[in-house]
Amino acid sequence: MLNVNLNATNQSLVTPPSTTAAQESTLPEPVLTLLNDSTTLEAPYSPETLQTQLQQQKAAARSTADDPRNKESDISDSLLDAINQSAEDLSVLQGWTDGGSGMFNAANKVMFEALKEAVQSNDSTKKGFALEDLFQLAVIDFMANSASKTDQAMKDKLAHYLESTGSGSHGVHENWNGQKFADELQSVWDHIKTHAPENSLSKNILNYLETQAGGIDQLKIQYSTNFDARNGYAFRNNYDKENFGLSPMLRLAVMAKFLTKKPDIVQADLEKLMIGTFKEMEDMITKHFGSETVENLLTDGNSNDWQIINASGTTDKIVDWNGTGLDLQYFKDLYTKFPSRVLGDEDIKEINRIGDNVKMIQQTLKYWYHILRDERLSIARNI
Repeated sequence: MLNVNLNATNQSLVTPPSTTAAQESTLPEPVLTLLNDSTTLEAPYSPETLQTQLQQQKAAARSTADDPRNKESDISDSLLDAINQSAEDLSVLQGWTDGGSGMFNAANKVMFEALKEAVQSNDSTKKGFALEDLFQLAVIDFMANSASKTDQAMKDKLAHYLESTGSGSHGVHENWNGQKFADELQSVWDHIKTHAPENSLSKNILNYLETQAGGIDQLKIQYSTNFDARNGYAFRNNYDKENFGLSPMLRLAVMAKFLTKKPDIVQADLEKLMIGTFKEMEDMITKHFGSETVENLLTDGNSNDWQIINASGTTDKIVDWNGTGLDLQYFKDLYTKFPSRVLGDEDIKEINRIGDNVKMIQQTLKYWYHILRDERLSIARNI
């Protein structure tokens, strides 16, 4: 606890209004705004109100000078981490329920954490496909959040990585085979690395691949040597459904179709679609929709987007987007119009937990800032 020394001497002296105003003005404006705020925080909390209060708290905490002799700075530093954590928790929760790009990006972050574990597997096959999934996830995040400086030729390349790479999503379309993906990788990698913002998910994924997973060379080897491996083809009879899932792009497509049909899915079931094996995804879909399958949900009777076709001259099934590479308008619609999810009991409990933390931070900040204001007024009376 901060040791604040209150000088209460000569409390009976009357302080001129101008002196009071001068002393109060030494506190930063965001701190005064916080002190004068009369909002009552009580459960059940409104996410919008919590967001407003956290922004106000953060503004107050950041407004104080970074000075070890400054008591406001001591107070702010001690609580800023708690404010940031509550803001992050609330942002994630809203991402899971509000739909749109927030939910799309929240799902990508969950997949990233799961894939970081998968890429460290001792199973070389699992590791190889996790590498593909991680890079595809970097492409997804880049296209959703950072692609404004990308010309059409590069967008066409990125569209092929979205359509035909990653777990269960392999297929040769427009002559893009494994060697072609390996050959084009350097230019795509460099483009994302150059144009993605610092601390973006896409930049973080590339940094992780470079430092923890063998970098671009391992990914080139994966494309060039394992593109025909059975676990690249999710809808063939020999696919290992017990141990492999789907690429991030296909997961997002299935999630969007699922949420359109059932927006009241609980978080635990939603996570099966994000990080579960193919078998876990199918079991969860069957649980809610009976005879529905991953394939039916993905294609949804619409031959104008995702479809399962026979590879040229064979009866081997491959995933295909009806067009050249993945249609980028479909991709834009997917992340900007991602379906929302209805709040469940667990979500409400989480909102109330966050709300209790925000309330505690609010009370603590006001308590200490009131003490500092009163201390300065007391000192002013003695001048």
